[in-house]
Amino acid sequence: SRRRPPVCVLLLSFIALPNLCRALNVLVVGGSGRVGGSTVRWLKTLSDRRQDAVEIAVGGRRRESFEAAVRNKIVPRTTPYIQFDLEDPVAVSTALQDWKASDDECLLVHTAGPFQGRTDPTLLRACIDMQIPYVDV
Repeated sequence: SRRRPPVCVLLLSFIALPNLCRALNVLVVGGSGRVGGSTVRWLKTLSDRRQDAVEIAVGGRRRESFEAAVRNKIVPRTTPYIQFDLEDPVAVSTALQDWKASDDECLLVHTAGPFQGRTDPTLLRACIDMQIPYVDV
């Protein structure tokens, strides 16, 4: 059977991407995992099909996980990686400031789980503070 894109990618492709400027910088936090990797691949596919200038980066805690995802073709080899720990508010803010500095039009897609047991929405709070559009799957 043919694989379908995750719901978050469908929403982005029909709602968010057409309404944002053609140059878009997307950070997929947790992009080395199953859901995040699928999101990265579909964003890349949609960007290529539409010929939109979408720059996609993956954010996560461990470079080893990202490198394994590249080796296993979960994410494209050319995808940049940004390392930070979601439990560290300073690291989150610093990483987002560095990432956002390159482009004005940004979108953050949060796919890093598990969500159960989290008591502090550090990433969401940082995005609100920095006025970064945020999608959580």
